[in-house]
Amino acid sequence: TCSVSSATMVEHQVAFSDASWADNYEDATSHTGLCVLMGQNLIQWKRVKQKLRARSTMESEYIAIAHCVDEVIYVRDLMLELLNVGDTVGVSSSREEVVKGINDATHIYTDNHAAILVGNMTYDTRRSRHMNVRFHLVKDAIQRDIITLDYVPSDKNKADFFTKCLGIFTFEHLRSKFMS
Repeated sequence: TCSVSSATMVEHQVAFSDASWADNYEDATSHTGLCVLMGQNLIQWKRVKQKLRARSTMESEYIAIAHCVDEVIYVRDLMLELLNVGDTVGVSSSREEVVKGINDATHIYTDNHAAILVGNMTYDTRRSRHMNVRFHLVKDAIQRDIITLDYVPSDKNKADFFTKCLGIFTFEHLRSKFMS
């Protein structure tokens, strides 16, 4: 049997989301960059071309947040599934404490105030209604306490690593954040 303490098994999940608006010169699409961490450990990362043409930076960032919510939910479900498997192979830990750690709201950090505002709005505006229909999962995840949206300056956004060409200093700085 395996013996793992709850302290080593679960730390709080955090995620970073970023977008580069209309950076594809061929078709004016944007890219999403995201990463999900458990404590300081990188669990999931992704760079993906957005399928829709965003009309603004805010819309591109909101689409990136929606992609990030999908990944956060996937990692959360995977951790809960592994916990259930762990019960059958003899992982010893306080199950309630571990489940609580997994079920705590994940902080998604992004560098766009407008996208955070749209995600936290409890009503639709005329200008954001078309996005809210397609990406309602962001608001749903906020209301169900799965995520919270928080601001992080661009130079501290770990997802910046996946969306932009970076200078050597910025690249080394962000890479060190993942390697520590």
